[in-house]
Amino acid sequence: MADLQNHAPRPSDEAWDAYLKSLFSPLPGLREMALLEIPVWHGLGRDVTGLLEMSLRDTDPMVCRAAAMVTGRLRLASPTLLEELEKRLATDDDILKRTVVTTLSRLTPDSIPLMVRLLVDRDAYLRRFVAVALEDCGEQAVAPLVAVLSQDLLRRSAGAVLAKIGQPAIPHLLKLIDQPDRDLAYIAMDILEEIGPHVIPTLIEEIRFGKRNEEPGGDAVTRFGPSALPNLLSSLRDPDIAHRCWAAATLVKMGPVAVPALTGVVCEGNPAVCWLAGKALARIGAPAVPSLLAILGTKTRSLRWIAADILAQIGEEAIASLEHTILDGDPAAKEAAIHALGLMGEPAWSALSFLTECHKRETDPHLQEALREAMEKLAVFQ
Repeated sequence: MADLQNHAPRPSDEAWDAYLKSLFSPLPGLREMALLEIPVWHGLGRDVTGLLEMSLRDTDPMVCRAAAMVTGRLRLASPTLLEELEKRLATDDDILKRTVVTTLSRLTPDSIPLMVRLLVDRDAYLRRFVAVALEDCGEQAVAPLVAVLSQDLLRRSAGAVLAKIGQPAIPHLLKLIDQPDRDLAYIAMDILEEIGPHVIPTLIEEIRFGKRNEEPGGDAVTRFGPSALPNLLSSLRDPDIAHRCWAAATLVKMGPVAVPALTGVVCEGNPAVCWLAGKALARIGAPAVPSLLAILGTKTRSLRWIAADILAQIGEEAIASLEHTILDGDPAAKEAAIHALGLMGEPAWSALSFLTECHKRETDPHLQEALREAMEKLAVFQ
């Protein structure tokens, strides 16, 4: 069959001329039927672009629809054809408009910028259709979508499509988080958050190697909440001290949600990492107090002293809880709590009278000595 087609005689110029007459017929139905034969002539080597452009300008909607369908079928995406298709989008004929949009979906990537603008079309069906078509384009659609994130009208719709595209959009969005335009940076963070936690390792890696600024990068990481904790704790143990410090600062930004993880790091006993985790807990403040008080009762004295030091750094917010521990805790916890108040210095001066009363009642010589030392440290602030 293929051999027969290859050896079939080429239609004469007279046949072509006769065909053109039908295409220029005053009868819309005949013009429409003629258009449906264009793929045959295109396959025979005829240049049909001009004919399709002309037919897209036809006053009859059925002829325009046929021209659009054939353009899509042949996947002809010349600038002039795209221009004519764009003009047809202004029609009030919904069927014609939907046909044009279907054609545009077959002319990617050339038609993508035009399709992006249709994300805010008045027709809800078209908006959904275009969004799905752009999602299917994947990486090819990312740059045009990112380019319109600064436009208020398109921002939300383009962001939703980028989130659906997912992984291919991540490198482009990561570049935006360093933008001086903080509104645009926060939009990029919103989309990254919607893409999901699998963004986190790539984001942290770019921060570690200096490809992203630490401050906005940390802000982006905190968007993922508890999902970011394993990666941040891994960074807290990184050989690079600067990266460890960044991880600690980011954990502080996360606030109370990071407390259990940081407390666990303190209990590991690694001096360098423990110090950073302690500083982070001290900066988080009051939300960290209950977890630190729990460490005061541990059997390991060094851990009790570490927790006491952190509580001392927290300051006034920890005083009431430390006083309660001195009254009701076991001896080991009491000693650590007394030590914390002594270390706290001036912020704990108000607790001096409390410690004095405890000293009068205390019968354990070891705790009496701890109370005396703490009282001496605070007395200098009277």
